[in-house]
Amino acid sequence: EKILSGQNMLILGQSGTGKSTLIQKYHDALSEEEQRATLYVAFTGKASTKLPHGRTIHSALEIVPGLLMDRSYGQSLPEGIHRVVIDEIGMVRVDLFNFVLRAISNTPWDVQLIMVGDFSQTCAFVAKEEEDAYKACYGEKIQCYESELWSSLDLEVIKLHHVERQKDEAFASALLKVRYGQWEGVTEIMARASKHYNEDDKVPYICPTNDLVD
Repeated sequence: EKILSGQNMLILGQSGTGKSTLIQKYHDALSEEEQRATLYVAFTGKASTKLPHGRTIHSALEIVPGLLMDRSYGQSLPEGIHRVVIDEIGMVRVDLFNFVLRAISNTPWDVQLIMVGDFSQTCAFVAKEEEDAYKACYGEKIQCYESELWSSLDLEVIKLHHVERQKDEAFASALLKVRYGQWEGVTEIMARASKHYNEDDKVPYICPTNDLVD
């Protein structure tokens, strides 16, 4: 009901709390005309596939990948778009976020912005080859909520807490501890993990960086 009110929204929740389901229910509640007037976007192609008629932000707004400087801002939203839903908002960097907001402000009709995500998951980043040019434009500001335009949105914030995906309450509790950086969550998971490997088994290791993978 709050989303349908037309106010700018920020919907937060850890993995499994039903954010994607909520977006789909919202889409289903719209008329066909309103659905056509809604642009569903995400930073990555993988994330966009979870959205109704989802596209990447770069594809939908015809943005060339790379650092966006002030001179990049000038276009408006596509004709007939009255609301924009951005999923995985935590991955959207300040320069791209500013581009979207200025495209909205350049549009000669009211546009609702709905942002969905979790700032404790994968966050925005600056590639090494971009660091110097990026810092010259934006300093140390990387995350979208560090934008000078953030406060102008007058956001209604909703936080989802109940984990729908994970029915094992003890495991869900351990995952929550890991999310907040509490080592106790890791030890709880490790204590329940199977360690009965044969010496000739090829056990996969999942690593966060290419250096560790190598």
